[in-house]
Amino acid sequence: MHITASVYVNDAEDGLIQDIDEWLEGLAPCGKDYRHHRTGEDNGDAHLKSR
Repeated sequence: MHITASVYVNDAEDGLIQDIDEWLEGLAPCGKDYRHHRTGEDNGDAHLKSR
């Protein structure tokens, strides 16, 4: 039932990883009221930006 998608970055450079984390936080900020929370969970942002 679950669907997963991903983007794989094949570069373990610390600055790039921090840039990606900041970019994802801008796209899916923590604390926003996501529709996913209607299921009883409170981690909608984590689902959107897990890497």
